[in-house]
Amino acid sequence: MKWRLFPAFVLILILGAATLSKLERPGLAEESWTSIYYPQAALGSAGELSFTTQLTLYNPQPVSVTAIPLFISASGGEQDWEAVTLGPNESSLLTLESEGPLSVGQLQLSTSAPIGESLKYVITQADGTTREEISVGSTEPATEFLLPVNNDGIHRSAFAVANPSSEMLSLALTLFDSDGFIVQEGELQLPARGQLARYIHELEGFAFLKPGFIGTLDIQASTAFTAMGLAENQNDNHLSSLRPFSPRAAEEATQLSEGAFVAHYPQSAFGFHVDSSLM
Repeated sequence: MKWRLFPAFVLILILGAATLSKLERPGLAEESWTSIYYPQAALGSAGELSFTTQLTLYNPQPVSVTAIPLFISASGGEQDWEAVTLGPNESSLLTLESEGPLSVGQLQLSTSAPIGESLKYVITQADGTTREEISVGSTEPATEFLLPVNNDGIHRSAFAVANPSSEMLSLALTLFDSDGFIVQEGELQLPARGQLARYIHELEGFAFLKPGFIGTLDIQASTAFTAMGLAENQNDNHLSSLRPFSPRAAEEATQLSEGAFVAHYPQSAFGFHVDSSLM
């Protein structure tokens, strides 16, 4: 038997995401807590590989800060971990894992005050050796995202979207070519707390997208969601993220006081699906 690696969003299309049991979270004073969102995440095992998430946290505050990570599978199941409290200038490395089968979804980090954070996914082989480590950036919720599309024959464009709310979300998709003309429109339904990832050419009505197409995908909704662009290199099956642009966030940035600028960009994405075939 030979094991091959493919992007994790393929797992959603072929196997579906496993549902994790819902756990109760400690009561939070919502008005004082903030959340950090990652629209693409994976935990668990698939074949000979296991998938864990590592969060590095740093507290720049003059008081103690508490952080609680929460994984939400694509079907809405939840898994959370014990809260960690960091004193002033303290840091901590959290390793998040699941003993169940590989599950794809979104990750949310709730903190009692703003903190520094970085996240990476670690893929481990059966013998305990590390197969790969991939950094992932967070995305601020917004009602519109623009994602670059580049199907140049080597890369294939995709995206991941996640709904952090408890209401069903309708996403309006508009594909522009490189000259700014609309070439296709579509719609997706995202369940409450749901997540999905798709190749753009696999969307209904988008099969015409052939190698050589360059453009932009506009995704809008009436309430805030998170998104990230994905690009698969077909030569080595490597998956990387494409930074999303939020017009609303850009508008708000221009309203900041002079000399202040806020930037928060995802750097790369993670995801693998294990496929087996008999030799």
